[in-house]
Amino acid sequence: MNLFDEYEYFKQNPPIYYFSTLEGIINSLLTAGFYDEIPVFIEKLKTLRKQDYPKDFLLKVHWSIFFSRIQYLKHTGRFAEAKQVCFDYEDVLYKKVKSLHLENQLKLYVCSAVIYLYNRELKQANGYIEKIYREGKTFQIFPVYKTARLLKLIIDAERADYDLLENEIRSIKHSLKKEVQAYLTEKVVFKFVLMYLLSLNIRKQENSYGKNWKKTS
Repeated sequence: MNLFDEYEYFKQNPPIYYFSTLEGIINSLLTAGFYDEIPVFIEKLKTLRKQDYPKDFLLKVHWSIFFSRIQYLKHTGRFAEAKQVCFDYEDVLYKKVKSLHLENQLKLYVCSAVIYLYNRELKQANGYIEKIYREGKTFQIFPVYKTARLLKLIIDAERADYDLLENEIRSIKHSLKKEVQAYLTEKVVFKFVLMYLLSLNIRKQENSYGKNWKKTS
């Protein structure tokens, strides 16, 4: 990284290799869990948005800064700050979402849903998941789509939207039968939601039994 910073001729116009290197370093730091070192490289990314580069390159830079900051804040448990980042990027990113690569559109919606879910703003979180679902099969080719479906389960459970929860569980169970290999995270979340739904049904039955017992006593 110091080599890129020291020798300007590595930074062609636009500096694609420099930009890709920064993205790679940040992704590696996230994977390794070295979160404290990430802000330094995010600041380096920010210097690229001040230049007179092509619009499509600048959009990629804005996306990378946004996504890196959101991931950093999520991993460090600072969800209120992450929500503010979403506000800050309303004009430069959210309003231009259709100009992003399809997978990054999906990631933007999923990130936003996670942030609002953790901030207990369930309506907003569900709104971003609905944006994903409205695209139909467009996003289904990307692995992150599975995360979106699991988020939908959690949001429906938190909203006590039992009918939607049961429908989504049936749909996911059907799709999982087609999977050669289901990921551990999917299995854990799916099992949790099934147990959650079972406990809700038990409570419903108990409440119904209690009401009927009072009427007949």
